[in-house]
Amino acid sequence: MQKRKLGWTGLNLSTIGLGTWAIGGGDWKYSWGPQDDHRREDPHFQEPELSADLKLVEGLRSIAEKSSRTLAQLAIAWVLRRSEVTAAIVGARHPFQIEETVVAAESMLSREDITAIDLLLSKRQQALNLS
Repeated sequence: MQKRKLGWTGLNLSTIGLGTWAIGGGDWKYSWGPQDDHRREDPHFQEPELSADLKLVEGLRSIAEKSSRTLAQLAIAWVLRRSEVTAAIVGARHPFQIEETVVAAESMLSREDITAIDLLLSKRQQALNLS
C-alpha cells in the first residue's frame, strides 16, 4: 500500500473567481460595475493578462460547447478531476446554478478535453512569459 504525505495546498483559480470565464470575448474592457470595484485596478483585468485570459475563455468555451457544458461546469469538472483536490468551493446566486454544479461534479472530462485545456493553459502561460 502506498502512502501519500498530505499537506496544505491551495489551488487558487482566481481567474474563474474574478469572473473572467463569464465575461465572453471580443473587444471587452472592464467598464461595468461600480467605480470602486477592485477589478478596475486588478492586474487580471489589465493588459496583457486581459487579452490572454479572453483568448483562453474563447478556447474553453469551444471545449465546453462540444460537450454541452457551461464554462462553469467545465471549470468544476477540471478542478475535481485533480487528485490533490478534495473539494471545490462553488458559489451560486440562483438555485439553477446549484443544479448545474451537481451535473458538473458528476461528469468526467474526456482525455481529449483535458489535453485541449492543458494546451490552452500552456499557450496562456507562454503569451504572458510565465513558462
